[in-house]
Amino acid sequence: MISISGILIYDQELEINALEEEIGTLEGEISGLYDELDKATARKLKMREKQLNEEIEKLNEKIENKYKRYEELEG
Repeated sequence: MISISGILIYDQELEINALEEEIGTLEGEISGLYDELDKATARKLKMREKQLNEEIEKLNEKIENKYKRYEELEG
């Protein structure tokens, strides 16, 4: 004879196992999303770094031209 409490405990264990498996899957998905976010952030930062370096280069050229003009006027 099978007891009802035994069936309930078995069902609860099955549900617990299923929930643990789902949690593991969701944690894996979250980990993958964080990896994607890290890569996207790194790409965006690289692009921004390139833009800023270009802006710095242009400003340095302007400064250099201003100094040349200044030296011409002083000279």
